Amino acid sequence: MFQDYEGFAKAFYSESNISDAVWDWLELDDSDRELLAVYQEHVDQNGTIDNARDAFMSTADNESDWAAQWLEETGGLEGCPEHLRNYIDYEAYARDARLGGDVVFARHDGTLWVFQNN
Repeated sequence: MFQDYEGFAKAFYSESNISDAVWDWLELDDSDRELLAVYQEHVDQNGTIDNARDAFMSTADNESDWAAQWLEETGGLEGCPEHLRNYIDYEAYARDARLGGDVVFARHDGTLWVFQNN
């Protein structure tokens, strides 16, 4: 019976079993462990670190900040004059991305994690 554990994700153990994936997890650094934990908790409980890395988009304080940052970084605001950018509804853009199934927003330790939903 495996009832005493500390420091690794619940996805890797049960009362009568330890997953072989725990050995790969032990080789990860702290930031990858956190990334994998958030991904497995909110996106795909059977996901691997490679799945999490591929799906990870960024972190942000909130959905509106993510949308503004994402549109800026990907060139989505190209052609939009600077003085008109204040009129863009970033909150609605983020909501549509979430409701359309394009992204998953996951709140973890006060930070918003954003993953592509493939």
